[in-house]
Amino acid sequence: MAKERIKYRGNLQGGAIVNVQSPQYQVMAAGMDDLNRKLDAINNFALKKLDKQMLDEGTQYAAENPVSVDQFLNANPGEKNKLIQGNKNTTYGQAIRVNQLNLLTSQITMKAQKDFSDLKTQAYATSMDLETYTTQLNAIVEGYTESLLDVDGEASIVANAKLASTANTYLTSYSDKLLKDHRNMQDAIVLGYSNDTLDIIPDIVKGGAEQGFVDDQGNALLDQDGNEMKVTLDELLKRKKDIIEAELVANNISPEKLLQWSKDWNARVEREKANFLFSEYVDTSYNYLAGTKHANDIYKQVQNGNFGGYENLKKIYESLPEDKQKEFRTKVKEWKSSIIKAAEDEDTALVLDKKDELDDIKFRYYNARADGNFNDAELIVEEAKLLDKDLYIELSEKLDADEHDGDFTKDRTDDFLGLFDLQEDLIITRDLDHDKIQLAYDKRYITKQQKDKLHGDLEVSKSKKFTEGEKIMRNAFGYSEASMLNMSKKDKAAANLYRQKSNELLTFMRANPDATPQDITNEALRLTQGVETKQLKEQDVKDIRKNITSGEFKLASKLWKPYLQEYYQTEDGGAYSHNNYTEEFLKTPEGVDKLITEMEELKDSEEGEIKTNKFDLGTGIRDEVFQRPRINGKPITNEFIDKFIEELQTYKIALQELE
Repeated sequence: MAKERIKYRGNLQGGAIVNVQSPQYQVMAAGMDDLNRKLDAINNFALKKLDKQMLDEGTQYAAENPVSVDQFLNANPGEKNKLIQGNKNTTYGQAIRVNQLNLLTSQITMKAQKDFSDLKTQAYATSMDLETYTTQLNAIVEGYTESLLDVDGEASIVANAKLASTANTYLTSYSDKLLKDHRNMQDAIVLGYSNDTLDIIPDIVKGGAEQGFVDDQGNALLDQDGNEMKVTLDELLKRKKDIIEAELVANNISPEKLLQWSKDWNARVEREKANFLFSEYVDTSYNYLAGTKHANDIYKQVQNGNFGGYENLKKIYESLPEDKQKEFRTKVKEWKSSIIKAAEDEDTALVLDKKDELDDIKFRYYNARADGNFNDAELIVEEAKLLDKDLYIELSEKLDADEHDGDFTKDRTDDFLGLFDLQEDLIITRDLDHDKIQLAYDKRYITKQQKDKLHGDLEVSKSKKFTEGEKIMRNAFGYSEASMLNMSKKDKAAANLYRQKSNELLTFMRANPDATPQDITNEALRLTQGVETKQLKEQDVKDIRKNITSGEFKLASKLWKPYLQEYYQTEDGGAYSHNNYTEEFLKTPEGVDKLITEMEELKDSEEGEIKTNKFDLGTGIRDEVFQRPRINGKPITNEFIDKFIEELQTYKIALQELE
């Protein structure tokens, strides 16, 4: 049954209202407030402790799980957001996200720093222009900044600030470098020009004490009457100096360099004035020949500043400072003294001069004889005839004797008329004729005796009997007519032997005019017996050894010395001396084998490989590395070594064939 609601009728009367302003209630309210504050503090402390724990755990997780920079940069925007873990809602999630982003931003900044450094290196190496450099710096900043923008705007702003600051530092440094380079280049150009301007001074001074003046277009300046205006030498030099000085200032020459140039200009002016006076008035051919009295008069004219009445020279002299005038007078005095001293010894000097001339003629005669130049020798003898009778007789007799003895003969000449040239024409090319023999004799390339013999040999060589004997020798020496145009070393050696023995066969035939064809054949066989094998092989060994020691492979040079002395040991274990390389390697086939073995070992040692590990970052000591021998500053290659080994093997075989 429902509870009956009590109804009040009439006046409503309630309880008295509590006066909270009373002291006892104020105390109670204050107590409640203090309690609430304590409860809030306890609650906040608990929450903060929990947040700190979540923050620490999130930070630790981020440190243990950093985002790979390369993976992040190569990812698309969607993948990048997945790589950044955590969230923005919880303390733990925020800690992971913020710390991963901070670590990633730091790593991106370091990676960008390397790109900045590489760009700087490239810019210095290629002299990159500033605009291109700026563009590429901006590209680095924008590229890395935008990579972060896809995941976090604040991280992107932080990265941009750091990278932009670094890029600005690089830009400022490179800009300063380009400006400095430009200034240095401009300074060098201006300095070079300033030095070149000094070279116009001698030409201006030579124009004289008063000269016409021209404008910038090269036109002469005229006065009111139409006459050419004249200015003094000093005024002309000053105007020219002022013009050049203005050009130098306009081109930003430094005050120090300008001051030095001005001093150099003034000093050059004084020097060129003195040089002009000396060359025009003192140092002339006539003054040297006119005698001591004239030399003394010249000095007096300079001493009193009169210069023989030549106003032009007098004015230039007067324009010199007093100390330079004194220097000039001292120089002329020394010149006068040298003229007087030479005159005192004139008689002795004449004798000595003649002796010098006679000695010179003798010297030139014997040089002409040494050169085999008969025409020059003949002219020198005629020159002696005009100078000294006794010398003429002496050299005339000498010329006759030298001509008879063959002192003017030549084996080879540029016009192919030497003795060997003619012998090859006779025996090898077979185009010798009597006119060519006579021409060689007229030029004194051959003696009369050699001429007569060649005439006789030419006729004998036409005989059938000689042709048959000559074939025997050509075959014996392995010298074919086809090899004449492009001779190898062996062909040349064979040709030399062939020419030598053919001459001997011609001599035999002329001494035995009645010899039968069989006699000549027998003589040819005798001349060739045993010659081909030994002499040709000896020559072959000599040629190969020369190529090994001083030709292509340069064994005798210093380039092999350090390597062999460090790495090669003799059979007795002693130290190797490069002075004994011939005895050690080239005398016997066994020695050649030693060098071949050494070269094979050298092929296995690469340039730059570490010999001893001594690297120490603190002291700066580096590792010792192996270096191969060098030719023209470059280490020899395995191809070069293979070629050397092949040549050594050929040389070894040639030595064995001689044993």
